[in-house]
Amino acid sequence: MIKPISLIEFILEEERRFPKAKGNFTLLLAHIEYAARIIASHIKKAGLVDILAKTGEVNTSLDEVIQLDKYSNELLIEILSSSGQAHAIASEELEDIHTVEKHDGQYVVFLDPLDGSSNIDTNGPIGTIFSIYHKADNVLQKGKQQIPQVNL
Repeated sequence: MIKPISLIEFILEEERRFPKAKGNFTLLLAHIEYAARIIASHIKKAGLVDILAKTGEVNTSLDEVIQLDKYSNELLIEILSSSGQAHAIASEELEDIHTVEKHDGQYVVFLDPLDGSSNIDTNGPIGTIFSIYHKADNVLQKGKQQIPQVNL
């Protein structure tokens, strides 16, 4: 029988393959996982509390924003900003890129905090989608610069 491993165990195991790694990327991923766990706990009780109500706002994709979208976005912004690893955060729920002022992190994170939130009431697929890049002169970068870069 194969022993199951946690996401953090897997990330740490992968980090060992890179001798120059300092743990910054691992720490950033750990913070994303932490936020995702909190969001998941709120999704589980979505029918019991009033977090599916519409806010009256629309996001940059012109989707109606529900309270859980807003909560998920604020949570991820707060957790990633306080991680010390994020330099900037771009979210589907924000019109502008959020630059982290407290810390000069090494990474730029693009995310959709709760993709498919309109599927919650029908028990359809939902999730947090993210993409990570190294900080550069221009926040917008080519897709091939996304981390991790794999040389095939």
